[in-house]
Amino acid sequence: MQFLRNKPYFALLSILFVATTFSSVIASTPSAMNYQGYLTDSGGKPIDGNFNLTFSIYSEENGGTLFWQETQNVDVSDGLFAVILGDNTPLTSAVFTTEKVYLGIAVDSDPEMSPRQRITTAAFSHRVTTIDGAQGGSVSGDVEVLGNFTNGNYAFLNQLRLGSPSLSGKLDLFQDGSSNPIAELQPHPTAGGGEFRIYDPSHGQSVYASHDVSAGGGGFLSVYRNAASTVGFVVDGNYNGTTSPRVIIQDANRAMIFDTGVDGDSAVMLPYGTINSIETANEAGVSEAAEYIDLTLDDTFSTPQTLISQSIDCPRSGYVLALGSASVYFHNSSGIWADVDFGLSTNSSILQTYKYTYRHHSPIATGEEQIPITIHRVFQVSEGQKVINFLAKTQGLIDVTILNAQISLIYLPTWYGPRTPGAQDSQQDIDQLVDERVKEETARLEKQFERRLREVETAIQEQQGATD
Repeated sequence: MQFLRNKPYFALLSILFVATTFSSVIASTPSAMNYQGYLTDSGGKPIDGNFNLTFSIYSEENGGTLFWQETQNVDVSDGLFAVILGDNTPLTSAVFTTEKVYLGIAVDSDPEMSPRQRITTAAFSHRVTTIDGAQGGSVSGDVEVLGNFTNGNYAFLNQLRLGSPSLSGKLDLFQDGSSNPIAELQPHPTAGGGEFRIYDPSHGQSVYASHDVSAGGGGFLSVYRNAASTVGFVVDGNYNGTTSPRVIIQDANRAMIFDTGVDGDSAVMLPYGTINSIETANEAGVSEAAEYIDLTLDDTFSTPQTLISQSIDCPRSGYVLALGSASVYFHNSSGIWADVDFGLSTNSSILQTYKYTYRHHSPIATGEEQIPITIHRVFQVSEGQKVINFLAKTQGLIDVTILNAQISLIYLPTWYGPRTPGAQDSQQDIDQLVDERVKEETARLEKQFERRLREVETAIQEQQGATD
């Protein structure tokens, strides 16, 4: 038998092979291709009958590696036959991984005819217009997608790889009409790991995220507050290699710092004048009452008399500094002396231990004298409302009248003095202690705040410098 093929058949073979291959990719089925041949006897006469044809694909025209093989029972009419290669043994993409492949054919038990024929593609198949449903494989070099994905959506069902172990990849996202990318994803140029940038329409940096360059790893995020790429929000997951995160929010004039790596006041630093609902629990508060009274003290009373009372709401446990003042009139008509006890107390019927006794000795037997009285006391308090009473009690030979009573209450969260709460410090001592402590704390916080801001600016410059 003689197996003859001419160029028209091979042209048809190539065109049908390409078209069939693409349709099979879309359907996600193994590849197959049409093949037509012309079979004659040794005299060149076309033959008829049923024959077993073995089709093989090799890497070389002679010898080489056998990539694929199958046998089909084929009807031949007037020398012509047509088959679909891949019906019995699927043609996979692995068969066509080399630049050249060759088809060999054997009839029944006869040896394979020669020469083998090279499998080629049609001219238009060199430009592929769609890869819908493609699976596996790799692409070398740059790939540029200029059109839209079908229906505006596309899903990578397995994974998308950019680059390789020997070549760094990069992803740039562009917007129509812009010559600069609006987003970039790439390896960090110096510290390893990855970095991600988002830009505004004028190509000003809006968001930057990267692997933290500090020892120990972590992440770093910057959100910029204007087109000039001025930092407004920073999250450093591993600040200075401490493995403790720090957050900074700042504008041109103020900044807020939250640092989990330190204790005390440095852990949270807010702009001056900032007060929120949580911080009010650590803020001082005042309460005051004043009224005109005309109360004559009765020296026959065994219990003190209330001059004025006032309440204060304490946000949590702490201390209340109570200040009481009044004008005291001594009426010298029947004697020359009188003792008056003044006190501040949470019990309106008891002058507690800490009280002030004023003993008046008049140089005249008759007449009136007016003396201002001021008394203070510090109370240790728990959370809730507290009522403080300004009390007075007298005995002696002189009548005593109280006018213009006033009470002021100041809540303080912390005791700074060297003595225990309740010690009989003078008002001047208390004022001096509080004023000195406030000045010291303010100066310390100002220095600390300036130092931390300098650290922040340095860290941002180092981070940005490492990415440029």
